[in-house]
Amino acid sequence: ETAKRRAGQVDVVYENYESLAKHFQEQNDHKTAIYFFEKCLEVANMAVDAPGEIRSNCSLGLAHEKKGDFKTAVEFHERHLELAETDAQRSEADRNLIRAYVKHAEVLEKEGKFQESTRVHEKRLKCAERLDEDVSLGDAHYRLGRALVKSGRPQEAIDHIDAFMACLETTRDLDGERCANAALAEAYEALDKTDAALSALQQ
Repeated sequence: ETAKRRAGQVDVVYENYESLAKHFQEQNDHKTAIYFFEKCLEVANMAVDAPGEIRSNCSLGLAHEKKGDFKTAVEFHERHLELAETDAQRSEADRNLIRAYVKHAEVLEKEGKFQESTRVHEKRLKCAERLDEDVSLGDAHYRLGRALVKSGRPQEAIDHIDAFMACLETTRDLDGERCANAALAEAYEALDKTDAALSALQQ
């Protein structure tokens, strides 16, 4: 409050709001933590402080994740990505987005909103492609493939499940191969290709 009354102490105001937010986060009071992180964002916007705005959006995304509001978390992480100025900032945003997209999609799938979850998985795949890591990329293809089957697009699903299997060639993940074949069987069954579905199940 003292810093707010004095000109030229915007950075002090920001740091104190951030300290308060982190304190309440440690107490698992995510609602109050979010309130103070929002104050950080207000200060950063007012001061045209790009690094502060990036940090605030990242913090708000993480705070909403902890609160279980993954849709809002995604919005803040996407804004973080838009503002990112360095490769490190973009990678951090992509990793946070991947986690939040997966959780958001799981919520949508539990609600039976498979068309919406498919769109979320498509966004998650783009993040994984930018990071170019086999495990993350493979999982993105697998989850998108499963979502496409459930949203009535089994032919497209097969392409993504095949891409997942290609990623597994470098990891030799037997559990992953079993999941991939089960997903392929589901896709082929949806296309009335019984022989191909049986072959995948036998594999």
